[in-house]
Amino acid sequence: MPSAYRKNRFKAAIGLARAALWWENLWPRLWLVVAVAGVFVSLAFLDFLPALPGWLHALILAGFAAALAWALSGLKAGIRPIHIALARHRVERDSGLENRPLTALNDRLAAGHEDPAAVGLWQTHLRRMNEAVRELRVRLPSPGLARRDPLAIRAAVFLFFIVALVAGSGDAADRLERALIPQFGAGANGPPLLDVWITPPAYTQRPPLFLSSAPSATVAAPKGPVKVPQGSTLLARADGVSSAPLLVIGEDTTEFSELRAPGTESGTKEADSRSFRVETEIDSGARLAVVTKGGTLAEWPIEVIADTPPEIVFAAPPARTGRSQLRIQFQAGDDYGIAVARAVIWRSGDTRQEGQRETIELPLPLPRTGRPEGAGKKADTSPNASPGREISTHDLTAHPWAGLPVAIQLEA
Repeated sequence: MPSAYRKNRFKAAIGLARAALWWENLWPRLWLVVAVAGVFVSLAFLDFLPALPGWLHALILAGFAAALAWALSGLKAGIRPIHIALARHRVERDSGLENRPLTALNDRLAAGHEDPAAVGLWQTHLRRMNEAVRELRVRLPSPGLARRDPLAIRAAVFLFFIVALVAGSGDAADRLERALIPQFGAGANGPPLLDVWITPPAYTQRPPLFLSSAPSATVAAPKGPVKVPQGSTLLARADGVSSAPLLVIGEDTTEFSELRAPGTESGTKEADSRSFRVETEIDSGARLAVVTKGGTLAEWPIEVIADTPPEIVFAAPPARTGRSQLRIQFQAGDDYGIAVARAVIWRSGDTRQEGQRETIELPLPLPRTGRPEGAGKKADTSPNASPGREISTHDLTAHPWAGLPVAIQLEA
């Protein structure tokens, strides 16, 4: 009988043989699933399918689904367990053993158990079989895919996938989504296209924003919400749609108006693939979307940046310089910069409304952009201005109010 060591080696060899046979049986069938999925993902990364008419896009999707179902149906035969007899034969073949010694070691003496000569002969036979199985080997799996694929289509699929992966690495998730959802609103000239221009107010000094649904847009899609200053003007144009889209900004909905070429009649290809535009102002909302009868043409999350009022505070109480000049130390700021800053002075006790009382307006130097550091905090009364603070001096010694009590208010 085999020793414990040989028994363990025998079990290990049988396990490896089973694994090799299982993979050789599975991989040729699994490869079909991988090939179908690889071709579809490659087409999706290249954004090829959304460029087709909706009906053709849907037809190709149905074809891929049928091919994938057929490929998956063959996997059942590839995942069946491997019988131990096949595993033994695999070990014997890979080890170069003749007369199937592994099978003989598991045989039993059929007759002659009481015959010493027969038992001795049987023991001698088992010893010879034990000597024959000292070196057991299991070769690496060889599924034989080259015989099944003599044209090396697998290599073409792999290279196609690598090229598509590089092309679509920037927005792979969006491209996969577009590949899985046909757009039936597309006209005869291809899928609908949407271009959106957002122009912030001039005082913000921010550049315009451009958004597009075109797969080959030169401007990369923004990551995260699109930051839009409040009061920005939006101009959008949709081409290749058969009916007026709807612009959705938050809870507000605006219908596009048609840009019809002169002489275009309903029912023609030109009429079925029309152009529309819309112009509006963005004041609020967290989502910008354009919706057609065939679904959502494009959408982006947005963040409307509110235009907060400017702030100006005294950094120290108004004081008198050595030459009896008025010294005003202040901090001021705004999210887009300050255009005008001034100090307004009027006589104490003048109870008339603003605009009716007599005042002195002193221009103040324009501070840097940003919120005032001292806003909402106790002002620093030290004589020297700290960083971010402004100092303005004014000679009012010749004014008739010189030496009289007054009130001072800062405005920005």
